[in-house]
Amino acid sequence: AERRLGCEIVALPWELHAAPDVDALVIRSTWGYYHHLPRFRTWLENLRVPTLNPVPLMLGNINKIYLKQMENLGVPIVPTIFFHSADPTELLAKTQNQGWQELVLKPTISASSHLTFRITARELPASGALGAILQKSEGMAQPFLKEIIEQGELSVIFHKGRGQRPIYSHALRKRPA
Repeated sequence: AERRLGCEIVALPWELHAAPDVDALVIRSTWGYYHHLPRFRTWLENLRVPTLNPVPLMLGNINKIYLKQMENLGVPIVPTIFFHSADPTELLAKTQNQGWQELVLKPTISASSHLTFRITARELPASGALGAILQKSEGMAQPFLKEIIEQGELSVIFHKGRGQRPIYSHALRKRPA
């Protein structure tokens, strides 16, 4: 397909290329960006080539705090409590109020399950998980959903051109290790 279009597709790891010498860029698989966030953000903000995935959208997706905005717009999300303190008292009160006995804790800026903990409410105070997460970013707690283990998580991919309706491309079922 690329030869028919008269183009060449090359892989350029973001962390090795300050200014990619290409006509257009599709940003994908930005492995490890969350370990080098200031550098990654600067790289995105300083791109001077057309990108097929909008840089403002990518910048907005770095921090999972966007889930609050989605929920406010009426999009159903997994119930989420955001936290800023390593003291488990307040978080425990909120999660127990929701009836959550088993939790998933993670940073709001992360990927690939980095610093993601599956933990019971009873284990939380002695775990040190909150402190580890908060060294990275704000934290988020969600109820553990056994369906994620049993059925996996479905990621649905759509493509959309300017002025076009989104078109379904494909779906992936992700299962945690």
